[in-house]
Amino acid sequence: CALPISKDAASGSLISLYGKQQKLKQAEKVFATVANSSETRGMLHSSMIDAYSKCDKHEEAYMFYKEETQQGNNFGPVAISMLVNALANRGKMWKVKLE
Repeated sequence: CALPISKDAASGSLISLYGKQQKLKQAEKVFATVANSSETRGMLHSSMIDAYSKCDKHEEAYMFYKEETQQGNNFGPVAISMLVNALANRGKMWKVKLE
């Protein structure tokens, strides 16, 4: 019995996999391809923050957050927690101003 997998779940998994493999450009391409058509952007945002963090691109994760929120996209608590954790682990906690 095969369980159906949503496009968003598959895309989020692929983004996370690319992050683990240090292939940030590929992760960004997947996000760009599905982000505008996604109904569960929160999962994709979490995956992108995770990918940036795994590639030691914590500032980019923060910039991604800022750009997406300025465009009116809401981040779920998981994505925000991941961002705060990534910045805190890099000594950048002072920069976090979550609105």
